[in-house]
Amino acid sequence: MVAVCGTDERGKRIKEELLKASVNIEGLLMVPGRPTTHKSRVFAQSQHVLRFDRETVQAPDENTCRQLHAILTDKIAASDVVIVSDYGKGLITSSLMAHIVTAAKEKNIPVLVDPKGSDFSKYQGASILTPNRKEAALAANMPVETLEEVAIAGQKLMNGVTSDQFLITCGSDGMMLFEKNKSPHHIETRARQVYEVSGAGDTAIS
Repeated sequence: MVAVCGTDERGKRIKEELLKASVNIEGLLMVPGRPTTHKSRVFAQSQHVLRFDRETVQAPDENTCRQLHAILTDKIAASDVVIVSDYGKGLITSSLMAHIVTAAKEKNIPVLVDPKGSDFSKYQGASILTPNRKEAALAANMPVETLEEVAIAGQKLMNGVTSDQFLITCGSDGMMLFEKNKSPHHIETRARQVYEVSGAGDTAIS
């Protein structure tokens, strides 16, 4: 895992929990003065009704970026696959993303991206992007209420970004896979009673 957090109490707690889970944290940079993202979720009668975040969305300073580049070069060389989870918190810059793609291509390693924002151009060269329906609508600048609209948006995004594949997750409507020179493939889902969807995108990309 490669990431940044603060040296505050929340950052220390994250480090402790990762160590308890036997996660390799050599790539976790604790940056003085940078607040650790803190997400608060509000539930009412088992239903998730609200989330508010305390955070910064500023890009890391130059020294932190240099450290990240060095760590990523080392870690990618020893990996089988790279998953980039972009939460729009400032860490995944165009420069960092380009470095990841270049380092991975040198080792013939696939790069899977869970994107964020309205401009997917910074993910050029990734093997696959896995936006959810809302993210796809924002990036394609069109509604995606129906599966037909999802198909149109997916093709539009495929044409605009150099990526081998797109996988748009659609909640209870399943997922839709897009590949070059192929028709969209709809993957259905089985309905379940779900109260907490935290981690759904991470599960899908994994």
